[in-house]
Amino acid sequence: MQVIPTEDTNCCIMVEGGKYAFACLSNPQFAQRFCRTVLTELKVAFYQQVPGAAEHAAKKEDIPSRLLSDFALKHSNPRDFDKVAEANNKIQEVSIKLQEELKKVAGEKEKLEDLELKSSEMSASAKGFEKSSADLEGMMKCRNYKLCFIIGCVVVAILLYIFVPIIKSAAS
Repeated sequence: MQVIPTEDTNCCIMVEGGKYAFACLSNPQFAQRFCRTVLTELKVAFYQQVPGAAEHAAKKEDIPSRLLSDFALKHSNPRDFDKVAEANNKIQEVSIKLQEELKKVAGEKEKLEDLELKSSEMSASAKGFEKSSADLEGMMKCRNYKLCFIIGCVVVAILLYIFVPIIKSAAS
């Protein structure tokens, strides 16, 4: 097979046994393997679908136009035909999905970092609350002891006020 590249087309020619020449014109964006595959398939289909291909060539009869139009339709888009291009498309789709997932993961990571920050702030706040509640509990116990002491002193004073005159009058 010979490939003749020009500015706006690639011309691929394959000569089979000196009897038949198969040619493929394609855009330069199509890989050369695309032309090679098209020509190989065209040759195989030609020999399968055209009985007595050698007699047709000797009689200079036309190749059935349906065969050529089917191949032109089938191979009009390299992405539909070229397995490498198809694989590249799938790779691009997967990489786009992967990038989207990575963006989601990055967003989730930021959310987790925010949650971790809020959690540590709440933990510090809880420790502060625990300390202040312990201080308040100590203050309340101290007040309670003072109140009990004052009530005890008042009770003792009242008892002394009542019993001291009774004891003095009994002793006299």
